[in-house]
Amino acid sequence: MFKPVRAAKSLISFFTIIPVGSCSLDDAAEYFYLSPIIIGLTTGILPGVLAIVSSQYFRIPIPAVFSFTFYMFITGFHHVDGLMDFADALMVRGSMERRREVLYDKYTGSAAVASIVLNLIVSLAILSILPVYGIFKAYIAASTFSMQAAVTASYLGPPMMQAGSGKLFIDRIKGRRGRIATALLYSVIVALLLSIQGVFSLIFSQAVSLLIVYKARKAFGGLNGDVLGAIIELSRTASIIGFIL
Repeated sequence: MFKPVRAAKSLISFFTIIPVGSCSLDDAAEYFYLSPIIIGLTTGILPGVLAIVSSQYFRIPIPAVFSFTFYMFITGFHHVDGLMDFADALMVRGSMERRREVLYDKYTGSAAVASIVLNLIVSLAILSILPVYGIFKAYIAASTFSMQAAVTASYLGPPMMQAGSGKLFIDRIKGRRGRIATALLYSVIVALLLSIQGVFSLIFSQAVSLLIVYKARKAFGGLNGDVLGAIIELSRTASIIGFIL
């Protein structure tokens, strides 16, 4: 049975550092399909409001710097390590088993560092040239569509391993058309409300999701939590790129 308060609490607790109390991993996975709505609004509105408020006291690009730092802080940098692991493993030449080993090891290579630095720089650079209300809309788009990208990827699957948190999230989405339809319908509505830039943002983020799913299937045989984290990070930047068109 759908319980709105439980869904909101579980997703906010899992995907952010906002103190709403603890939740079970099972609950977060169960309501994962609602993350574009709940996480999209939570992590989109808060930094967007900060950008507007700070613009009353500072000139661009300071509001963008403040708000983006706050955005990364409230999301707890949760998906940064996923992107770093994914980048390192993708650069490995060799068998699928070897790439999987790199994906799961604790070491950080040059590809990992370069990927996260470039990803953050591109996002911040674009936000820094947008008008303040453009920044607000970009955060709504980035927060909503990056979660939608992860939901889409989970629906497409398959999971890489037979166990783990990534498999749990994928299993709760894969094959459930009602859940993917709910998430996608909401994202399309948000895109239309944000005008043409919102439409581009949604298209770009979904393209990134599909591309990474394709690469992950070829390189690793499927998806895991790190791959989903990489999708969230890269599709967030792709969504922001849509606002410079």
